[in-house]
Amino acid sequence: MGNYKPSIKQYVVTVKAIKSSQFGRLGICAVYVDPYNDTTRKYTTIEKQHTDIGGNGTTILYPKNLQLDQTALSQLLNTTETTNPFVQYIGNSSSIAFSQLNQTLVNHSIQVFDPFSNSDNCSDLMTETQLTISQNIIIKESFEIMVKRLMHQLDTEPAFKELAPFFQNKLSLHLRMRSYHKHFYKFARTSVWLKDYGVHLMISRVIYSQKGKKGDPQISLLYTQLYDTNWQELTNTDLLVSMQDITGEYKLEKLQFPRFLPMPFYYNPKLTKGRWYGPEDARIMLVKNQLDMEEPVVIYNSYHRQIANHTTTGKTDGSVELNFEFYRSMFVGWPFRYQLGKSNTDGFVDDRFDNVKFTRVAELKIHNQTRASIEKNWTPFVDPSERDPEDKSLYIVYQWDKLRILKCDISNLVTDDGFIHYSACRFKQDTKHDEVEKVGPIRGGTELIPTIINNKQLWVGFLRAHIDKCGCGKAMYRPNMVVLQKTDMGTFQVAYLSSYISFNIPVPGWKTHEIQCGKRDPNVLIPNGISNWEVATIDGIERDVLTMTLSAADEDNILMDIHGLKTVIKNLITNQKHGNEFNSDSVQMKCVVAYSIEFCRAYVDRMKQILEEKISSQSASTIQTMKRTDESLNQILSKYDTPSTSLPNSKQASSYIRSEPILAHNKHAKDIYNSIPWSGAESVYDSNLRMIVDSKPKPINDPASIAYKKRNPTKNEKLAMARDISLDYKVNKPQGGKNKDTDDDGFREMYRERLLGPSMLLNHSSTSVDFVEMLAGNKINAKIDQTTGKFETDDMQKVRGVE
Repeated sequence: MGNYKPSIKQYVVTVKAIKSSQFGRLGICAVYVDPYNDTTRKYTTIEKQHTDIGGNGTTILYPKNLQLDQTALSQLLNTTETTNPFVQYIGNSSSIAFSQLNQTLVNHSIQVFDPFSNSDNCSDLMTETQLTISQNIIIKESFEIMVKRLMHQLDTEPAFKELAPFFQNKLSLHLRMRSYHKHFYKFARTSVWLKDYGVHLMISRVIYSQKGKKGDPQISLLYTQLYDTNWQELTNTDLLVSMQDITGEYKLEKLQFPRFLPMPFYYNPKLTKGRWYGPEDARIMLVKNQLDMEEPVVIYNSYHRQIANHTTTGKTDGSVELNFEFYRSMFVGWPFRYQLGKSNTDGFVDDRFDNVKFTRVAELKIHNQTRASIEKNWTPFVDPSERDPEDKSLYIVYQWDKLRILKCDISNLVTDDGFIHYSACRFKQDTKHDEVEKVGPIRGGTELIPTIINNKQLWVGFLRAHIDKCGCGKAMYRPNMVVLQKTDMGTFQVAYLSSYISFNIPVPGWKTHEIQCGKRDPNVLIPNGISNWEVATIDGIERDVLTMTLSAADEDNILMDIHGLKTVIKNLITNQKHGNEFNSDSVQMKCVVAYSIEFCRAYVDRMKQILEEKISSQSASTIQTMKRTDESLNQILSKYDTPSTSLPNSKQASSYIRSEPILAHNKHAKDIYNSIPWSGAESVYDSNLRMIVDSKPKPINDPASIAYKKRNPTKNEKLAMARDISLDYKVNKPQGGKNKDTDDDGFREMYRERLLGPSMLLNHSSTSVDFVEMLAGNKINAKIDQTTGKFETDDMQKVRGVE
């Protein structure tokens, strides 16, 4: 009788379901929901030694190759050993933990396609192989620590102070109400292994939404954390690193972790509509610097401003008017280097930031080519064979379909105006045709890791295929393994590319976790980065382990290991069916997309099967609630609708309801139960009542009356409408255009100024209403004859009414 319980009980069940799964996102703050309470999943841990966000770390970790004793370090950093103990890393350089070599592994089938066949048949290009993967682990987060750290940096660090308006003085409220999960979203985590410190340096994208909507953030920041080999977060640790100062000199400096990176980017807190400020899609990787040391660099895209042109104002002082254009471009950043100011992202000098230190960044700009309005989804890698001793160049796969590769100079920045310097990128390999190429479905994912297998120079990584409307929501994203190869001629080719890979990772719905294929939502599993790929020798047997990070639904951050990947790639090369002569990558790409679409369809069928199994045990009201949640479920749910005219087991349901205690003492509930349900037919009594009501015409001033709607407006109403239209016309602006977002905010400001005066001169509180009331009163009193107490004109008497 589960389907026929009283509606009040069904309502309670529905509320409980919402409370457990959605209150954390809705930000109702009545109940705090732990986002890591799924007992079926495995999580990392957080070291609970965090005591003072604003103080020094409890541990100062310095590298094993630094030959200084603790006394010298204390003098250098002007600190004492008792309050800040120094710890020098003395472990080995390997990132592989013992637990990784003893974890439970499973085989995972994938389809790999090569370009070495002349056939157009995908089955001829396809090889099915097995990956050996571990259980995926969700990285547990402490949003409380993160928000406290942000508050501290906003208060104390000049690079963050001007960002405070984005958060509207609500961070303390978020902490008290524990509603930070509603406004902060943390994903796209990627890390590198710092072998001299024995820690993983991880970087994440953190977005903040004022309205609590993941799809409507106002700002994006980069958050850095430290993890040990067992992926336990070190929450209060300082790293002693060699920082390159603004002069180019290297100096020892301690950086506290976790922390937000002081990345320079253009922003305007007053104009946020349609603008996503800050770095996005960051990827971190290691390069060799001029000291022959490994140094992390971050490749990301960001919204920025540049001078388009300038015109003279005609004034005698020779002043000029600057005209700016806005772009989303690719950048490279050095977390262990500084720059002064942020003119390279703002397009002009702002004296507020002249003496402020930011992370050093440079735009990756294609040389001798007009800057595109949007650049993103680039895939970075380095060529170790070109080191001398540093990595002077960064390679970028600009486009995977019809392979296009850039080579960017990161050691010698150039300038066009003597003011802003950038990294000049030139096409190393370009197969672009005359027609304009659209971005294909195969796009950037992780960075590419170099390796040599069978004397071939290879780069291995994981891309993401973006396929629209394949059956699961608006779009589906999944990883695709790629092997890039350098030929004897020095050119690059995609040797192997897989179709979609699931890695056995459950993907929640993008908005509502329970709805995986919402009609308007993407279904997202994106590879972010390769944390490490190393070889361990056990009992004389070499075994390589690759650790990668992924994001599910732009929320869950996931770790997963792949064992023996080098063996898989070696077998692909050794057992190549069609030789090594490269044919064309166009068929290869088409086959990858086709098989990925089949994966999407199979995924949808499986989701429908699971959904139907769940729905079969749900009540009718719960089904109706689910239908309202997402209209794409209607087709599946319609078969579970209960007909209104014939209820099976109605006697059983009636008996159940009659036994409810509420009917014994609640007359209203009892009357409802005893009333006869409407059958759809109209009784004689109801028909007579309806005819009586319809026989009387509705009043002319009834808003629902047709006559009222069609009556002609009076002269005073016409005059009032004319004034409104005239005001709108004067302050209105053309719709659309390049500056639409700016115009929207400017239009509101102009409208306020027309009505109440400039907003900067008015108090934005309730006193603004009092001010307008006082102004109106003064206008009325000015028309009164002070000797008689009456209005000067007869028509003004109507304001008060005739005495």
